[in-house]
Order: sequence, then structure tokens, then C-alpha cells
Amino acid sequence: AKRFSELDKKGQLKPITDAIHKEFPYVQGLSIDYHAGIPMVFAQLEGKVRKIPVPLISDGVNRLMGICLGIANFSGGIVLIDQLEDGFHHKLLPSIWNSIYTLAVRYNVQLFVSSHSAECIGAMMGVVKDNSQDFALLHAMRKESGCDIDVFNGQYLESALEQHFEVR
Repeated sequence: AKRFSELDKKGQLKPITDAIHKEFPYVQGLSIDYHAGIPMVFAQLEGKVRKIPVPLISDGVNRLMGICLGIANFSGGIVLIDQLEDGFHHKLLPSIWNSIYTLAVRYNVQLFVSSHSAECIGAMMGVVKDNSQDFALLHAMRKESGCDIDVFNGQYLESALEQHFEVR
């Protein structure tokens, strides 16, 4: 609620509300309201009179809002997203990747996104294909002596995804 309110005060909510409405068109509007004396983000849903707290709508809406607010509130910084696919239907993942990439570019935020899901990684293909210079794959491998991390540029990642190589 605090991150939402800070953006609202600066008149910078539109990119966030647009991203959420794009993925979840039934969310018609967002606002800060109080529930049991606690400020929360509420959503106006299509066809409903009463607003509902965002966490009660769906994990996907709540997760996307948290990611978007994190990106917008840490302009010029770094945002870590663990298990991006959690809470989203697999069919939404290509669009989710596009939405978070667009916001990251807008707010000059570097994203570090983890995933063990082949579907989630494959879903980023459309964004990587058009913007490979902005992507890199960090592949961690456990070894007897510890952990090694290999770094592959976006062109390598794009090629690997096109050829359906295992990159997890």
C-alpha cells in the first residue's frame, strides 16, 4: 500500500494500472482503502459494486502488482524476482514477460529473474527476440568445489530458446 501510495502522490500509477489491466482486464481500477484500520490496495472489478482487497482476488493479480510496484519504486536500481511463474497461468507468461520488461526499461531497472520452469523461460522468447542486447542468462552449477556461474549473452539465449535447448 505504501509503494502504491507513493506512486499515486506523484501521478505515476498509470503504467502500473495499465499493466495490471492488460493482464487481468476484469480489474477496472485500483485504490488505497482501509480494511480493519489497515491501508490496503483495493480493486474495482468489472461488474462488481464493492471493491475487493487485491490479495483476495488472485495470486496472479497480487503478484503482478507487487512486481510492478517494485520496479516503479526502485527506478535506476535492481529488482530481484524469484520464481516469476508463481501465481500466473502459463498462458499469461509471454505477456507478463513483456509487461515487466517494458516497465524495467521505462524505470531503468535491472531485473534478476529466477525460474526452474521451462515454460516460463520459453515464454520470454518474444521479448528476448526483439531485445537480445538487454538479456543475459546466468546459469549456476553446483560443483565439488562450490558453485560456478556461466554467463551467456542475449544472442546465445535467443538461439538456445529458438532451438529448444535446455537452459534451466
